[in-house]
Amino acid sequence: MAINKLVTTIIMLIITLMVMFLFVLPKYQEFKDLEQSIIQKQSEYQAMADYYAKITKLFSDIESRREVLTKVDSALKEDISFAPLIYFLQIKGIENGLVVKSIVPPKDSLESYKGVAPKKNTKEVKPAVFNISLFGSYQNLKKFLSALDNSAQLMQVNSVSLSALAVPLVVKSSKIQNQKGGYDFNLEIQTYTY
Repeated sequence: MAINKLVTTIIMLIITLMVMFLFVLPKYQEFKDLEQSIIQKQSEYQAMADYYAKITKLFSDIESRREVLTKVDSALKEDISFAPLIYFLQIKGIENGLVVKSIVPPKDSLESYKGVAPKKNTKEVKPAVFNISLFGSYQNLKKFLSALDNSAQLMQVNSVSLSALAVPLVVKSSKIQNQKGGYDFNLEIQTYTY
């Protein structure tokens, strides 16, 4: 009987091991795979939730700054048009007691915008540089530069040069007083477009 108990125990042990290897171990492996898949899906879900939370925060930041962004968008013109810009500079010159003698866009600035079709979906900011020649007093020039600085159009003065006139220029205008002496100012002004 002792041999039968031992043989029966070994057979039962072998059958138990075979059942474990054939049925339990694959199910356990399947369970582990599912557990890993759940962990991966949870991390993906958390990453997506974080991403959408960040997008929502950025959207609310943009919405809160809509007025400022509208001003920037209006300051950066999609197509450069020198006529309104020249008119603006002439008006600001007259308002500040200066005589606008000439406004000349540099040749390379004009060539870069002439005959070239704008590329679609490019939002690269491009500079447009031009020269302006003015006549007036130094105080009026300071007022003019302050008016440019406070305008909605993005402008940057790259250089200012001045020279005194030997003969005073007399201008008759309701806004510009007759000036005894003055300076010729040459400014290089840069504006931007995209």
